[in-house]
This record gives sequence, structure tokens and C-alpha cells, in this order.
Amino acid sequence: MPVRLTADEAFRVWLMAWAGVFQWDEGNTGKLAKHHFTTDDVEDFFEADVFFAGRVTGEDSERWQEKRFLIIVRPDPAGPCMSLFVTARGDALRVVSCRRSRPDEEKRHDQRIAPEREDTKP
Repeated sequence: MPVRLTADEAFRVWLMAWAGVFQWDEGNTGKLAKHHFTTDDVEDFFEADVFFAGRVTGEDSERWQEKRFLIIVRPDPAGPCMSLFVTARGDALRVVSCRRSRPDEEKRHDQRIAPEREDTKP
């Protein structure tokens, strides 16, 4: 089932100003390991084109104590996209989980990122 999203301008602005500080603990590093990622892998993902897809909404979001957001990246231009579910904690970004993107998420990333790349060609 596709992730339900809504726009969140406040988080988009926060992310644009974010200083690159991550928050890691046993809870989120364990979830990364489940999907065969390390904290270094995830931190390196942010060197790629980052697409903020939106705030996660729906039934699951009602039980969370904080808002969660979906960020989609393609760390290797020839590889798959990765979907990162994150939350902001003070000045730090806490990655709740990371997994390979679903086809609809990858399409969303490519449709958003490709026009930006076209604009930057000499």
C-alpha cells in the first residue's frame, strides 16, 4: 500500500537549514540493520539528491508521538532509490527507518529530481 503523504512547508524549511546532525540510538540502528544498512550508509545517502516527499499521514501516524516525514534519495545514479522515514528532534534528524523505495516512491523521486537536473545543465 502506498504511503499517504501531505505537504509540510515547516519541515521542508527546517530540512533546508539542517546542519547535518543525526541522532542515532539502539532503536533506529536496529531498524537499519534489519534492512542491511549502517548509520554510515544512511549519512552518505544525504550526499545525493534528496527529495522531501512529505509528512506521513494515515492511521499509523495517529499513534506516533511525533510527526514523521518521507525523504527519498538515489545514492547511486544507476541504483535504486532509498526511502528514509525521519523525524526532527531539536537540531538533529532522527532516521526512524530506511528501506529500498517502492516503485511509486521511486517514480515520485525521479519526477521531482529530473526537472531540477535539466535546469542545471550548461
